[in-house]
Amino acid sequence: MARIKVSEPLASPEDIEQQFYEALQRGDIERLMAVWSDDEEISCVHPGGPRVVGAAAIRAAFESIFANGAVNVHPRRSGGCRR
Repeated sequence: MARIKVSEPLASPEDIEQQFYEALQRGDIERLMAVWSDDEEISCVHPGGPRVVGAAAIRAAFESIFANGAVNVHPRRSGGCRR
């Protein structure tokens, strides 16, 4: 499976999160997979679903989701940590 990477390196966790949600909103599997590590031990847990392990399994899970179109989802900000 060929992997493409985004044109610019992602500088922060916030950049990666933004790229992830933009890919979900566009239904763009290549862009979505570009934010994942190349490590085969990566895992993902979809809400209400089982743990999915490995890039191929994660890709297949998102391809199944995207078969119904893009996902209208946005991160929710909690306002930060408090001490």
